[in-house]
Amino acid sequence: MGSRKNEVENKSNQEILSELKNPPSPINLHLYQPPRLLNIDIGNRTGTIFDITGQTVSSKGFNYQITTESYAPLINNQILADKNISWNLYGVTADWLEINQPELIENLKKQMEAGAKPPVGDTYLHIIFPFLSQDHKDMLLKISKTVYKERWGVEPETVWLPESAVDSQTLDSLAKNDFKGVHLREHQTYGSRGNIQAVSTNFGKILAISGHNYLSGLVGFDKPWADTFFDRWHQEANNLGFAPRISIDGETLGHWWKAQNGVYEFTSYLLKYLKEGNEGKNLNFNTGEIFDARLVENTSWSCMDTGLGRWKGDPNCYCGLPENGWQANQIRSSKRDLFEKLSESSYRIDNILDESQSDWREIYKEWFLSQRFSLAKGLPISADFLKDKALEKLFISAYIRDLGWTSCGWFFGDVNGFERQIPANSLRAIAEIMSWPDILPNS
Repeated sequence: MGSRKNEVENKSNQEILSELKNPPSPINLHLYQPPRLLNIDIGNRTGTIFDITGQTVSSKGFNYQITTESYAPLINNQILADKNISWNLYGVTADWLEINQPELIENLKKQMEAGAKPPVGDTYLHIIFPFLSQDHKDMLLKISKTVYKERWGVEPETVWLPESAVDSQTLDSLAKNDFKGVHLREHQTYGSRGNIQAVSTNFGKILAISGHNYLSGLVGFDKPWADTFFDRWHQEANNLGFAPRISIDGETLGHWWKAQNGVYEFTSYLLKYLKEGNEGKNLNFNTGEIFDARLVENTSWSCMDTGLGRWKGDPNCYCGLPENGWQANQIRSSKRDLFEKLSESSYRIDNILDESQSDWREIYKEWFLSQRFSLAKGLPISADFLKDKALEKLFISAYIRDLGWTSCGWFFGDVNGFERQIPANSLRAIAEIMSWPDILPNS
């Protein structure tokens, strides 16, 4: 570890930036939909763990809707190919597109062949990384890098973490797995200035590519005119002494902010202003000196109260909760119950596997990769290649656990919400498979 750290630490911050083949863009779009259907096959029985597809007699489901409204226009109109935009497309979502809308993935590849930048890296599954063990983090990053390289033909340079949730161990894993930069929001680092900073880890420095909280939020919540927004962006750059970057959910464009309400006109004009300026005003994103910064531990872009309490049921977190105190406490209690029991099941599964088969993570990683397109198609996940039935149960339980950690399962403030079945039903399935009744959720 020491020699690798020294090799990177001896480089200047500017040298680390210069190693990026694709420097950060002014705007990053986070494109992601959760795994919406999980079926498993174990003991000659097939069952559905969760189904949040939204498919009905009259609807093909949420993924099709969001693709039609957002992903297809962003891709087909070459918005994602614009030099002022970077984007990440989570592996589990890209797999779904590759099965159900393959022409969109092919279009992205053609745009890359014509000179467009490859996407920012991802973690394949959308899990709050600070909740995972170091070994678990490393395994998921290896999975995500394998899928990324297979699909796009290059190695990822930077990464967008789920909900941008981060701690020092997460940065260690990123640096250890050769990521050169991580996209965060401005409140997640301190002790420095600029829209790119350098943070030290136990495996060398990593670049923190910072997005501006207020400006990023304006796009989704205020739906502004492009000239008004660009003027506000320019004012903020003058106040800060540098041009801040912005980062938003890609689905904001087209899905949450509809085409008929002017979102694509806004996008077109904003990209024009970034290229040409507007009324004599320009934004310069050339990076000057890159200063060292420190990480603010256990933060995200989605929990502004306690950093990660949105998923843990922290008593001082009010994110997405109703004003009624009794209802809010009921939701916190439900979240805390799910978080603690999934944490306990994770510990048990990993501990048993560590004791019974030391190399299980490498076997699991290859098996997980083999199941990718079954997940995308909604086909049952099976580990019957394992002749040891106890090991088969553990692998299936580990897989359910990994999908059960999907962040949107806790995101919204509704005990009986649509997405809540992801962690709740995952716990019910693991409890049945492993005969662990104490991890059954309370609701």
